[in-house]
Amino acid sequence: MACDKAGKHGGKAKAKRSARAGLLFPVSKALRDLKKLNTRHVTVETEAAVYTSAVLEFLAAEEALDKIANLSTGLEGHIEQDTKRAIKEICKKIKRQMKVINSTQAKALLEQMRIETIEIPTDDKEPKKSLLQEKAYKPDCQLCKSKKVETAEMQTQIDEVPT
Repeated sequence: MACDKAGKHGGKAKAKRSARAGLLFPVSKALRDLKKLNTRHVTVETEAAVYTSAVLEFLAAEEALDKIANLSTGLEGHIEQDTKRAIKEICKKIKRQMKVINSTQAKALLEQMRIETIEIPTDDKEPKKSLLQEKAYKPDCQLCKSKKVETAEMQTQIDEVPT
């Protein structure tokens, strides 16, 4: 005897509530927790769980993006003009928060910037030169040698200025 219900015997699988609502936070778990916390024994509808998980997802995304904004303003003087590299530097520094960011609305933003992996920064490495600095200096060129000497002289002058 064939069953007409979807998901029982073949056919298309039933979509999860969070997928149907367009959310990443689990709606079923929110509903289960709302029913557990219900002390007045009133009916808890699924819409309440959808709204609850949407609010939780929004709060998590807002908190994570707020921390990123605070960190980026703190690093404002240390960031090079190469913005993609600067954004990657910021993302490396906040690896712990990336789990929250990857599971919320900022995931699409990270995919646009094509950041697949996040490396843990180590203090033992020297700071990398920007691509412009690496490609600009040629040891055979007289002009490059004179610029390097000028920048070295300027650095010594800056170091000698009393504070």
